[in-house]
Amino acid sequence: SQEINTTEVKTAVKSCVKSVLKNPNAMLWLTQIKDKDDYTAEHSLRVSIMAVALGRELELLEKELEDLGVAAMLHDVGKINIPIEVLNKEGSLNSEEYELIKEHATHGRKLLMSKSDVPPVAVDVAYCHHEHLNGKGYPRGVTAEKIPFFAKIVSVVDAFDAITSDRVYSDARSTLEGLRILYDCRGQQFDEEIVRAFIRLVGIYPPGHIVELTNGEVGIILSCQRNNKLRPKLIIVRNTEKKSCAERIVDLSNEQKDQHGKPLRVKEIYTDGAFGVQLKEYKAKGLNFGLAVQ
Repeated sequence: SQEINTTEVKTAVKSCVKSVLKNPNAMLWLTQIKDKDDYTAEHSLRVSIMAVALGRELELLEKELEDLGVAAMLHDVGKINIPIEVLNKEGSLNSEEYELIKEHATHGRKLLMSKSDVPPVAVDVAYCHHEHLNGKGYPRGVTAEKIPFFAKIVSVVDAFDAITSDRVYSDARSTLEGLRILYDCRGQQFDEEIVRAFIRLVGIYPPGHIVELTNGEVGIILSCQRNNKLRPKLIIVRNTEKKSCAERIVDLSNEQKDQHGKPLRVKEIYTDGAFGVQLKEYKAKGLNFGLAVQ
């Protein structure tokens, strides 16, 4: 088995916590840049970032946020003991392969129990992040009162990231769809209070998503005011013909009108790559989504 460099994880999470405390939008933006190949590593980082942002929404203390961030970063560490061909298999798993995958929770618990410098909650989270409130999860099938709070937080974020990411066996679904699925499973699979907090945190139109406006222009969401989630601030990157155009900032909270005098609204929300818009390119240009504009 590979060594886990816990010191590095802790350092990464510490700066992650600091950034989230300063700017949740910017950190959520980072989670939008998705790459298929290094899925587990990138997934773990995104889950850690989102778990810390969610922990902040749930009013956890800074030390708790650090522990939560480390636990979330290491929640899938048991996967290093699962054969890569099972992890990255295209198409659905047969029952034997699914049983193998499920073992990552127990592997993770064993790996982390042997580490003295890992917060004890990390052991709980690795072991329990696939348990469901109704007892239909794994590895033990325990019910709500036996599932640690941090594991309940990570299970919501873990499921959301899985639903909204491109995987070998499934295409990414939109944020709205991801939130809808979480909401539908509240009280059964996920803790209701945590799901509601997560929906508040992500908002309707999260930074780093691509949107088409009612006038046909395409933009990238920069930020959203907490009190006006339906009217984000965005940067326009494609004109009504969906061709590249001079970029400009539009703030929908200021009652913008289109060329026909109708209120300008978000018509549809898309993930990275829609209309040929690659979020990485804008990141490389130095645009800090969520940071640049408040």
